[in-house]
Amino acid sequence: MEKGGGHSNPKVVGVKGMFESALEIKALSKEDNPKDMVEKASISAKESKDKVLSSKKGNASIALGEVPSLVRDIRESAKKIDESLKLLIASGYDASYPLSDNMKIGIGRICLLDKILEAVMPKINDSDNDNFDDNSCEKIKKVVDEFNKNEKDEYSCSIMSLNSYPKTKGKDLVKKCINELMKDVEKYLGDVKGNGNGVCGELLQGAKSASGQFGESLKLLSEAASSIAEACKRLAYDIL
Repeated sequence: MEKGGGHSNPKVVGVKGMFESALEIKALSKEDNPKDMVEKASISAKESKDKVLSSKKGNASIALGEVPSLVRDIRESAKKIDESLKLLIASGYDASYPLSDNMKIGIGRICLLDKILEAVMPKINDSDNDNFDDNSCEKIKKVVDEFNKNEKDEYSCSIMSLNSYPKTKGKDLVKKCINELMKDVEKYLGDVKGNGNGVCGELLQGAKSASGQFGESLKLLSEAASSIAEACKRLAYDIL
């Protein structure tokens, strides 16, 4: 699977780059408790994964009609992980692990899929998943173009599945897009190859070298990122 913006592999960059400016750090409320936020992010991520797993039907597949709500839930959980990381840094964690781009790309892909589904998914129920028009490809392209227009080149996205149109269209095209984007998120947020790359692996490395409250928090966030990666993997491969 190819990606736009040269992101064929998780990037190695400094964590400080997760903030567009120092003002973003200062904007974080002093009343926010890092430990509480981390715990909430951890719980939310696990709940998102459990919702995906519990959505499987008797044939171990997830109905396409359930995907939009699952993706929205995953999106919110991933954002909580991101905010927790930012708060840890604002609280004094001197991070140097390559989280910035991997987190941004992962969340970006989730948000993009959310917008795609909003554009192409009709109001259907589980017994009416074929009610797609033949304009799905153009609708998806429009959403992707708008996404890329608002992102820097290095964060842009190219969905290769769109090249299969018109051979693949309607529901099947939407499923291909889900598969492509969710595999992307699994790669950037998880640790697919077990080499410490991806948000999950990077956070775990950080937890091993950090001390005190930061070590515990980073471990929880690593597990949270792993839960999101697993949820996305299931959406990538288990859609009915």
